[in-house]
Amino acid sequence: MPTITSPSYTTAHGRAFTDFACRAAGFSLRGFAIGVAVCVAGCDPCMNDPCDDGVACNGVEVCTVIVDEGDCSDTVLFDCSAGNAVACDQGTCCTEPAGECVDPCADVGCADDVFCNGTETCVAACDTDPRFTCDAGTDPCAPDRFCVEDQDTCVDCRDETDCDDGDRCTTGTCGDGVCDYTPVDCGQGVCNRDDGTCAECIEDTDCDDGNRCTTGTCGANVCTYTPVDCGQGVCNPDDGTCGDCADDEACDDRNPCTTDTCAQGACGYAPVDCGQRVCDPTDGTCADCVEATDCGGGETCVDRTCIPGCIDDAVCDDGDACTTDICSQTGCVNTAIDCGQQMCDTVTGTCVDCIDDTGCTVDERCVNNACARTCTADDGCDDGVFCNGAETCAFDGLNVGTCAAGTAPCTQGETCDDLENICTRN
Repeated sequence: MPTITSPSYTTAHGRAFTDFACRAAGFSLRGFAIGVAVCVAGCDPCMNDPCDDGVACNGVEVCTVIVDEGDCSDTVLFDCSAGNAVACDQGTCCTEPAGECVDPCADVGCADDVFCNGTETCVAACDTDPRFTCDAGTDPCAPDRFCVEDQDTCVDCRDETDCDDGDRCTTGTCGDGVCDYTPVDCGQGVCNRDDGTCAECIEDTDCDDGNRCTTGTCGANVCTYTPVDCGQGVCNPDDGTCGDCADDEACDDRNPCTTDTCAQGACGYAPVDCGQRVCDPTDGTCADCVEATDCGGGETCVDRTCIPGCIDDAVCDDGDACTTDICSQTGCVNTAIDCGQQMCDTVTGTCVDCIDDTGCTVDERCVNNACARTCTADDGCDDGVFCNGAETCAFDGLNVGTCAAGTAPCTQGETCDDLENICTRN
């Protein structure tokens, strides 16, 4: 086989192999075809890193002997395997010739010194030249705020035109970058948010006169107040409920000697508590007495005070029609009226035969304060006296009647004779 004198060759596996490199290692290329070397005693075909491509970042290539007969009389083959690329952390790139991982942004400044476009960011880009990119920043202000470049700050407003809250019933002003909204002054009325005009009312809820006993409605921007209908009762302005009364004043019975209260719509009347004293109905105050009857016997009431003695008979009135009331030097003397066999009418103070049937005999009834015999017929009433007329039995709806006196039988100018039972002309 002829000797090949080319300065470099390629193995069967695509790796460059130089004659110089082999001779330096005691390895000759003479007399071999592509990818085949002639063994020289003591020669290692992988000696001196024949597979190294001179690129550190793709790793160290590996040379492997494929065939070695051992006696150097035959051919020798070898193979090159790719190395493991250098693995760098995110944000770093591998650099030649050292094969070290470095941050390409370490000495790079992306800032454009403009506040309002945000902060620019350097990002490693290992596959580009240069090996970094500058990403634009974002607006530092919220969507509803404004950026002021010469102050490096964000504000709510730059002037009044930025202060519009969409409410027609407010006026917006800008001060120190902050919006201030002042309500439209409608006095006692309300503002219409549709057009910003003032009116008495816009809806029913605007009609509140503070009185629970009215219902307010809004019509054509004017309030109308309708009283709560309580029928015969009254409305309580505190809660709008109906009852017999709304407050204590509604329960006034015009009696100073009662305390008038309204509770849960109902009136209550409690007597003024004067203890052992009495209440003066003229002013509702407590006093020792108001009239003589408020004092004990032998005392009279003067200037609301009980004093011994009396002034006149009138102050001695004990309220009993059947006593004679006299003011004496020792005080009031109340003496029962003497009616003898009769009895005293406690209403009129006069002496009468009877007041009720208990004052008559068993066969009598009390009629007009006089005892009358009971009867069932006229003949039971005859007293045997001609000249007083014929007695009759009068019934008042009962089965038993009473005898009524008769009428004198003789006319004017006649004389009655009881013995003969006749009337004779004079």
